[in-house]
Amino acid sequence: MPYRKQAENHTTTFYVQPEEAPSLLKALLLPIAIPWLISWALSFYFGLILTAGLAIWIYIAQRSRNVTLYRHPVNFSVNADGVTFNGMFYKKDDIHRLIIRNHLNEQYVFVSDYQAYHAPVSTARGLQLRQRLTAVSYRVDMESNGTAIALAGGLTEPTAYAILADVSRLMNFKVS
Repeated sequence: MPYRKQAENHTTTFYVQPEEAPSLLKALLLPIAIPWLISWALSFYFGLILTAGLAIWIYIAQRSRNVTLYRHPVNFSVNADGVTFNGMFYKKDDIHRLIIRNHLNEQYVFVSDYQAYHAPVSTARGLQLRQRLTAVSYRVDMESNGTAIALAGGLTEPTAYAILADVSRLMNFKVS
């Protein structure tokens, strides 16, 4: 369950669990399998060095900023007067808007079919991985006093819209 809410004394608390990021290892398994096997066949040491290098690269890439940004469990409380997030209360009158953003959207490339682009398999796999990561990188932002505060991140688009609608309804904001 991506999020749950609990109402108590005119205040609703949201518990949001982000979606899991796609695995880089699973996406690259097929494109690197044959070169990896060839490297082992050529030389034990070359295969060992290549394996270690790939493992380090995949480990670092899975912990990169694009993968981990906003992807942590959060909870926040909402009532008709405002939002309490990270111990701070934001009054309804100070909140300019609630908005859904995707932190990867500026670099988003939609790839539906490898053959349509005639790209090497590794390039197509990388773009498909990026597309899957983008699909679980939505966040709900609250803009208050000129700053954007990410209430919840690492979400799918429907989950982000559901949280936005629930928070807006509780604060009597219009949802468009």
